[in-house]
Amino acid sequence: MGSGVLIVALPRRRRLVARIPRGRGRQSTTALGHSQEVGRSDPAQATFYDRWFDSAWGHYAFEVERAALERAVGPLEGCRVLEVGCGTGRFTAAVEQHAGSVIGVDLDPAMLAIAARRVRAPLLVADAQHLPFDDATFDVTMAVTLCEFVTDPHLVVGELGRVTRPGGRIAIGALNARSAWGMARRRRLRRPPWQAAHFVTRQELVSFGRPLGRVTLHAALFAPGDLPGLDKVGPLLEGRERACPRFGAFQVLVVDKTGS
Repeated sequence: MGSGVLIVALPRRRRLVARIPRGRGRQSTTALGHSQEVGRSDPAQATFYDRWFDSAWGHYAFEVERAALERAVGPLEGCRVLEVGCGTGRFTAAVEQHAGSVIGVDLDPAMLAIAARRVRAPLLVADAQHLPFDDATFDVTMAVTLCEFVTDPHLVVGELGRVTRPGGRIAIGALNARSAWGMARRRRLRRPPWQAAHFVTRQELVSFGRPLGRVTLHAALFAPGDLPGLDKVGPLLEGRERACPRFGAFQVLVVDKTGS
């Protein structure tokens, strides 16, 4: 597993390709001469971010979000999948197990250097607001907790729609600040890195997707945090989706793209 290919998409420049050998992510990233031009690159910060998923709450939240995405997107066998804002490749690795093919995109080469040790998929350093793909290239496109950190989420969703084929599916996972998780962290969300985030509402998510096709909205992650006995309490809380979906910390917008 691992040894993915990292491609840096350079606007109006030649495309630079580098293979990231297993266990050499930091060295390989610094070898990409133009990486700083297309995104921030901080290996220590990327490692700190990735290790959060190994904490008790990080592991639980990821598994709940992964399962919610899989239910929302449906079967991926034989599908061409694009994940935009793939970070260190946690979701990319899960998708890679089922999809026909997958490509991961992120603006941060340091994140992708870690992802390259986790997946075999091609990894592309590129701007989510200007994706370097032709129209209707993918069967499924997805972005998880990306809209909160871009300057124009409408443009990102439009780009996802552009590169998704008619009849294909777009899935967008977003964090909900009005959930039990968000309320429990309302002070923390005012501090870095969260203070720069724009948490999109359920209504905003739906408005993003409606121009592209038929929309449905799913919810998950109803625990406020790392509760005692979360392994037993968590599944009970996840049963609240039908009763009060607006309180889920993880909202998933699915768009079935229409048009020709």
